[in-house]
Amino acid sequence: MKLLSPAHVAEALGIKPQSLRLRRMKGQGPPFIRLSDSPTGRAYYRESEFNAWLAARPSRMGTAEEKQAALPCASAPLHAPTVPESVGEGSGATSTTSRAF
Repeated sequence: MKLLSPAHVAEALGIKPQSLRLRRMKGQGPPFIRLSDSPTGRAYYRESEFNAWLAARPSRMGTAEEKQAALPCASAPLHAPTVPESVGEGSGATSTTSRAF
């Protein structure tokens, strides 16, 4: 039986060790063990259980095209917002031109 450190598991998941710790505290994330009876003892992960947990996770959309297609307004073209540009504010002179940011 091979044990994995929290740092190794966090790296494999692409998260910080602190995030993994928070997930442990919330009862989320892969199953872990403690080698001591202390609730604050160091956590370890059995490699076989971690791999099984990871394999059971639902896969997410992977390609940029799939992610873009899933957006609610994916078919709408993107436009830069425009705001009216006023000249001499307060002097009564205004302009109706707009400029894009």
